[in-house]
Amino acid sequence: MSTIFPNRLRVGNVVYSIYSYPLEPFLDALPTRPEKRSTINTVYGYVATWEAFEGRLYLVDINSEPHLQLFAKASGPIVASWFSGLVCGWRGQSRKASNPPRRFWNEQIVLDIVNGEIVREWVLDLRDVPDQTGAELDQSLPAFLMKPR
Repeated sequence: MSTIFPNRLRVGNVVYSIYSYPLEPFLDALPTRPEKRSTINTVYGYVATWEAFEGRLYLVDINSEPHLQLFAKASGPIVASWFSGLVCGWRGQSRKASNPPRRFWNEQIVLDIVNGEIVREWVLDLRDVPDQTGAELDQSLPAFLMKPR
């Protein structure tokens, strides 16, 4: 069994793991994408660090030299103005609840982003969500966290 390294999202002093890839729309818009060097641990060939700060999503770091060269002239974090969508992050222990089991984490964050601007933010403390049936879990968690069965 392999481990895929997630991207990271820093919000204040808290670091969440994310399996969102906000860099992909930027790369898709390029005439030629950088060489993709997928490994057993990176699906897209890179691991990026993001930061939510002052109402915006910033690209702070990326671990792949071909991708890093795209931003060589930047003098600091880069506003992810190309990205719109949800970024879902987690930290802490994961759990499974309901039947069939659904996985969620005790601490989660969801950012709704439009052109790099954070328009809504949800910080969820799910430690007190008890083990439940599927219907009960559907009612206790926000719908955007639940993938269709």
